[in-house]
Amino acid sequence: MQMKFELLHLLLTAGLLALAAPASAQSIPTSPATTALRPGDLLRVTIWREPDLSGEFLVDERGISILPLLGPQEVAGREIETLRQQLQTGYAEHLDNPSVTITPLKQIFVLGEVLRPGAYHVDPTVSLRAALAMAGGTSQGAAKDRVRIISVGGEVRELKLTEMGAHAPLHSGDEIRVPLKSWLSRNAPF
Repeated sequence: MQMKFELLHLLLTAGLLALAAPASAQSIPTSPATTALRPGDLLRVTIWREPDLSGEFLVDERGISILPLLGPQEVAGREIETLRQQLQTGYAEHLDNPSVTITPLKQIFVLGEVLRPGAYHVDPTVSLRAALAMAGGTSQGAAKDRVRIISVGGEVRELKLTEMGAHAPLHSGDEIRVPLKSWLSRNAPF
């Protein structure tokens, strides 16, 4: 019964937070810095009416993805629109009027007090809250007021899931760490 109450409380809190969040906090990051691919990421390519050429392609350690018909393509660090135009031009040599859509899938790591820690590939619209949901949510002992995002460059952001930090954008290579509550807060009788 207590688990049902906690689940209901969590759902109500999440709904109220979503309603209370200003539109700017929920905006989708669009700058090239937030969507540029790095080794370990995936490049999702969709070519209209060409399912055999479409798919998700790994960015290798050299920053290269191997695409059907085009072969090795340097993709790491490029602006997504520039890359889309490059692939559109390349596929135009083999197809009549190809329509190419690209979605970068950033590799992030969710660790600590979550139900399914691990590496995840997420699109640029995924926020901290969504990434934690993909990892099964936080455990009962999670310190939701001290979630850390550690960037590849070593920058550390400490956020509270109950505030605007839940909508923080994620970048390729980010490591999300959800710590355990202190012993006292986990064992206090109140």
